[in-house]
Amino acid sequence: MKKIIESYGSRISENTISKETSIGSHNTVASYLDLAENLFLLKVFRKIESNKINNKSFKKIYFVDPFIYRVMKRYTKGLGTVEESEIPHIIEGIVGEHLAREYGRVGYTFFKGGKEVDFVVGNLGIEVKWGRGDYKDLKMDRGYVLTFDDMELGENKAILPVSVFLYLMSSNKIFYEL
Repeated sequence: MKKIIESYGSRISENTISKETSIGSHNTVASYLDLAENLFLLKVFRKIESNKINNKSFKKIYFVDPFIYRVMKRYTKGLGTVEESEIPHIIEGIVGEHLAREYGRVGYTFFKGGKEVDFVVGNLGIEVKWGRGDYKDLKMDRGYVLTFDDMELGENKAILPVSVFLYLMSSNKIFYEL
């Protein structure tokens, strides 16, 4: 778990985890990741290429709940507080978990030249940019850039606050069935 906490939300392979820990092989790491996913501890996002999931490529791993992240961080590193630099990764994980619950087949994509899209659902890209700065380039034709508080609507792309996006994504299932 310590290696997952250190590379939280970054692309990582089973081989890297097995080499940098005492776990014997990448197959064992893959089994552990599957187990952690089945126990609702972790969510593993796989790379999507040409609308197909690439199981052999790097994965992005997030904890299902920020509380689990904090507990594991305390258990493995002795630190229970969340640092300011970790908040964007935690927010990204929250968005990914919500997308996975709503749509099932969610992954990420990576383009040559280092351009990554955090999440892909069908032909839509979702990029999480927590903080302020120039984040208008989605790197895909259609989708959303999620920010702390900015909003700008376009024809095929929209910049929305994370809170608004999460509300709109599941509002018809949560608030209107009462």
